[in-house]
Amino acid sequence: MRGTFGLGAIFASLAVASPALAESQGALSIADPARFAAQLAEMGYDPEPFEGTETPTTVFHSGGSTYGIVLGGCTAGKACKYLVVFGSFTDIKNPPADWVARKNVDYDFIKVWVKDSGLLTYSTGMVVEGMSRATFRASIDMFVSSSDSLGREALVDGLTAEPAPPSK
Repeated sequence: MRGTFGLGAIFASLAVASPALAESQGALSIADPARFAAQLAEMGYDPEPFEGTETPTTVFHSGGSTYGIVLGGCTAGKACKYLVVFGSFTDIKNPPADWVARKNVDYDFIKVWVKDSGLLTYSTGMVVEGMSRATFRASIDMFVSSSDSLGREALVDGLTAEPAPPSK
């Protein structure tokens, strides 16, 4: 009985403390792309300024790799509703369509596709408004981990001569 009460009290305190913790760290907002770029910089990502008014776009650097972010659902480049994070491999060109289709079955978090230029590309979408920084970081970490795994699989399957970091 005592153990149950103790766990209940801990969970209750976490539920009450979590919103305050998220607020103290500043929940993320993509309503203003310039402010979101500043938030990314505060988190240690190295974003470039957003460009474009219909679908603001930027790149950010993390762990020696470069990824893109496109904001969507925007009105005149503001009040954006969601974002898409994407990356591609410069050394994996024209992977077989059946291989790409299998990867889309294997990977839940990322969508795998081929750019018009033939580069193997991957992306994920997120609704970020009000998201805690910890949750965003965990999502980006999962995106990067999925990217690393996808690159290793391409190497093992003979689609590239040597691994290269993802690029925009």
